[in-house]
Amino acid sequence: MIKLWTERASSFLEFFFSGRFMSLKGVMRQTQIRYGEPAEIEFYSGSGNWNFLLEEREVLSRVQQNGGKILVVGCGAGREFSLLRTLEVFGVDDCIPLLSNCQKNFPDAVLADSLSSFSEQRFDSIFVSFHVYNHIQGKQNRLDFLRSLGNLCTERGEIFLFVDVFKLEEGYRFLAASWLLRVLWIFSDLNWEAGDTLRKYNGGHNPWGRVFFYHYFRDAQEIKNELSISGLKIQMENGYWKLMRLTS
Repeated sequence: MIKLWTERASSFLEFFFSGRFMSLKGVMRQTQIRYGEPAEIEFYSGSGNWNFLLEEREVLSRVQQNGGKILVVGCGAGREFSLLRTLEVFGVDDCIPLLSNCQKNFPDAVLADSLSSFSEQRFDSIFVSFHVYNHIQGKQNRLDFLRSLGNLCTERGEIFLFVDVFKLEEGYRFLAASWLLRVLWIFSDLNWEAGDTLRKYNGGHNPWGRVFFYHYFRDAQEIKNELSISGLKIQMENGYWKLMRLTS
């Protein structure tokens, strides 16, 4: 118990004085570092760890049936590609080591580390991997991200988005981290928003204990309120959101 509290106190002091999360670049960099750890690369590159939610399988099966050209945002080592083998697949991820493993696993996939690399492409389906949207700091940055995806869609293209939901007050560590960010960002150029927090785990891995930024939505209505001003047509389906370009 003493060891646990010592580690937490050390983490608290590190957050408060390191400046790691005092800029947008720093926030996003910590996520890259977390996923770029050797143990994380090994975990995400192992097909035995590619577990899918039923909702994810439903969407990927639908995409497979629809055919066409698909972009996976947050493709990592190619988890989603394992269910899309007959399609023309593209992937984007800002973790270069994971992309390298993805290329080994799926040599026919077209990969890049930024959306801008695909600015001349148009996709029939865009699948945003789970947690990607929650990793983006700032409502305006998230909306800009969605609009950039809309620009990459064909006229009838579809965007499939999975968003994590959790009430911070139900997890005291997330709530404490949220208030810590609120204090820290008084002295930075970042605007704290309700739901902003820090966390260590996505699932039962991350043995290095790297901390990264995460934004939680309280419920589906809060997500809907945000998505509704993206300029895209939105529809909630079975555990995920479908977005399409508005047609005149």
